[in-house]
Amino acid sequence: MTYLDQDCLVIIDFADNSTQIIDYSGWDFNRHFCPTLVVSTSTHERIIFEGYESVWQLLDTVCFKEPLGRRNFNPVLKHRLDNFDETSLDIIRGVISEGDAQKIVVQGTNRKDLFVVDFTYQNFTDDIQPTLFDIAAILEAENCQHIVFSNYEFIKREKDVEFKRTSMTVPSIVAVFGLTPTHKHIIRVMQMPSGKLGFLTNIVNQDRKYACIEPHLFDKDEIKTMIRYIEYAKTRSHKVLTALSDGKLLPLWKQERTVGSTTKHFSYNVSLLEQALY
Repeated sequence: MTYLDQDCLVIIDFADNSTQIIDYSGWDFNRHFCPTLVVSTSTHERIIFEGYESVWQLLDTVCFKEPLGRRNFNPVLKHRLDNFDETSLDIIRGVISEGDAQKIVVQGTNRKDLFVVDFTYQNFTDDIQPTLFDIAAILEAENCQHIVFSNYEFIKREKDVEFKRTSMTVPSIVAVFGLTPTHKHIIRVMQMPSGKLGFLTNIVNQDRKYACIEPHLFDKDEIKTMIRYIEYAKTRSHKVLTALSDGKLLPLWKQERTVGSTTKHFSYNVSLLEQALY
């Protein structure tokens, strides 16, 4: 069963024999240039990368050490392959199979029997943000499945300016922890301008998104406290999995922002979950 308009994260492992690039088209029915790539995995029959930027985001992520170059590769996306025996689909398959990253994380939306990709996360390396790289080592030691890098728009309220709502984009990492093939929890760690590290968490079960535990702000040297927080998120994820397996109805994540700041929005969803659990 699939659910409409529930955003979630999906791991695509191109090294897995069950993962196949099954179709590519460079033009839509109106002959407008609209690159569209279709991938099939063991968990999702059709994962769609639709549009020029979406396809290039995938290619840039897979080939992050030796970028393809859009000017050189756009003729492949447009099926302009004079004097080539291979098709565009064949060439794209070859590029991805020989790429620098065989496992990637994408965020998207389920639409009936399709998973439409909204965003492909960049590969995380130590030259992106040293402090976050240190935290990545802690998350890896706690047995996360995958870590990716992504900027994140954080909303806050300015108390000294009549609670003015402002936003800022901060570097962050996203760690994915899987308890079962269809149940995982996600920890996002943000590098705040103050130098502190902000932690946000979610749970995804059967492609449905839930809250997890309260957001928290840590000093970068509070390592032991961070580890306890990570372990607490795992405990809560287990509890949610048990409750859902027992048929208990839990509130889905309310995506619309019901309160001003990111922190309050996460806390609001956590309070709804805790009311249902306890």
